[in-house]
Amino acid sequence: GKGAYFSKASGCSYDGQYKNDLKEGTGKYVFSNGDYYDGQWKAGLRNGKGLYVWKEQNENTDEIEEVGRYEGDWIKGLKEGTGKFTYPNGDVFTGPYVNGNRHGKGELVKKDGEIRSENYKEGKLVSFNVIQEKSA
Repeated sequence: GKGAYFSKASGCSYDGQYKNDLKEGTGKYVFSNGDYYDGQWKAGLRNGKGLYVWKEQNENTDEIEEVGRYEGDWIKGLKEGTGKFTYPNGDVFTGPYVNGNRHGKGELVKKDGEIRSENYKEGKLVSFNVIQEKSA
């Protein structure tokens, strides 16, 4: 079925589909710090296609600002498959994720026009090559 809840204790909310009292189908879960996941669920876990947005409080203005977003594949609650991570400065990484971490060859397109081929192992950048220099 479909439903919505808000937890006063945790400050979290969910609006979406359920099956056997677990999140199943599509729905949006909002965390107390402003982070949210909007996408597909299976057996209570992020699973399928979805968007996760990280938020953080700005030290100078106290405003809640976006600090990154991942849009892509999820399996059993972890980033798994192909995904796109957008940084707050506009840089975009697209590539493979394994067990929640970048793993393998991906591409970083920087806001200044520079394009890099990047190679990750278990979430750590191993090497990169600049494919296109930044715009003058």
